[in-house]
Amino acid sequence: MDRIDHKRKISESLLRFSAVGYLAACAFIAVAAWYFWSQSLRSTIVIEAGPKGGFFHTTANLLQDELHRYDIPSNIIHREDTLKIIEDVNDEKSSADIGFAAQDTGDRKYPEVTAIGTIALEPLFIFYLASLDIKNLQDLKGLRLAVSPPASGTRVMAERILGEYGVNSQNTTFLPITLSESSEAIRTDSVDAAFFLLPPGNKLIQELALNPKLRILSLPQAEALASNLGFVRHVTIYEGGFDYLRNVPSQNIRLVAIPVTLIVKKDLKPAIVTVIAQFIKTHFQSATLVSQPGELLSIHEPSIAVNDHAESVLKNGLPYFYRTLPFSLAALLDHFSLYIGFIIVLASAYSSMKFPGPKVIWREIQLKWYVHKLEQLSNRVALAEKRIDAEDQRLIEKVQTLLNKEEARLRRVSKMVADLQARMS
Repeated sequence: MDRIDHKRKISESLLRFSAVGYLAACAFIAVAAWYFWSQSLRSTIVIEAGPKGGFFHTTANLLQDELHRYDIPSNIIHREDTLKIIEDVNDEKSSADIGFAAQDTGDRKYPEVTAIGTIALEPLFIFYLASLDIKNLQDLKGLRLAVSPPASGTRVMAERILGEYGVNSQNTTFLPITLSESSEAIRTDSVDAAFFLLPPGNKLIQELALNPKLRILSLPQAEALASNLGFVRHVTIYEGGFDYLRNVPSQNIRLVAIPVTLIVKKDLKPAIVTVIAQFIKTHFQSATLVSQPGELLSIHEPSIAVNDHAESVLKNGLPYFYRTLPFSLAALLDHFSLYIGFIIVLASAYSSMKFPGPKVIWREIQLKWYVHKLEQLSNRVALAEKRIDAEDQRLIEKVQTLLNKEEARLRRVSKMVADLQARMS
């Protein structure tokens, strides 16, 4: 009998050890899953920008700093033909996760791209030498024009606008040089005029605007151009906008401008989108020389689907759990919020249908388990004619407690049945 008791104790110890091992394994799996999830947020994000020194480049640097605050690594790549950026972001095989769009997309569709929001209005600035008598776009015919490389946003806009006035590469010299080269060329009189598609707050634009040797060409028919072209807006830089004391410009300058949209791959993690949207809201909702406070955030490119997650952040601010929880945990909740909501709905439906609650189900499981243990004890006692020890007594007491609860529940049911029968009779 002692040998049987010893074997039983060893068996029970192994069962307890197995339970602890199972819990430890579950804990290890949970920690490992959490680690790999956190690491997945740290995968390198690729931001595709335009030429160095341009608005896309400076914005990409700011965004990279913001991502770094959340320990999200990122790389910036550059391309001169900025009109191709949206195609790279739309390409599932491309590494580009984030990019910029400032162009006429026409009827083309980009199903793999979503728009985070508009971050700027880029006027087409035309700087010319003050020594020249230039009053309109027709006067540029036959001159030397720095119009940026082919397929760049500046080049396409310049050719489109100039073409409306009969100025083209057949009757005028178009120099395909970069923005920085164009800036140097107009400063040194190497060209007669230079085109720049940049926001008025850009350092390069401000330096050129304050150069006494240069002037900005105003477009008297800016409203008509914007109306006919459709994808641009007419804007005005008011007298003294660049410098009040020196009164630069000395008169209102009317221009056409194109919205710049920050775009991302549609499957970019919601947490990354949240960081980017908050970045936009922080940096680009203030007034500029060509926009009112908050105006930029309300501009949408109709051919690019709006990112719903970003739109919610722009309208309502940073979600509560991002403000209160560690970023990785908030990102996890955000990523699986749809599934969590689905579970809550199912639980509510289950509860409303008056099915047994978790407490009742758990008690049923406990009762079956303890009854099974009690049967084993009974068999051992019958076969070995052993005495009941303290551990066995605790098992009997647990079973008795559960039975008492069940009996109480059954008595309530019996009373309800008896009351109903009494009323029926």
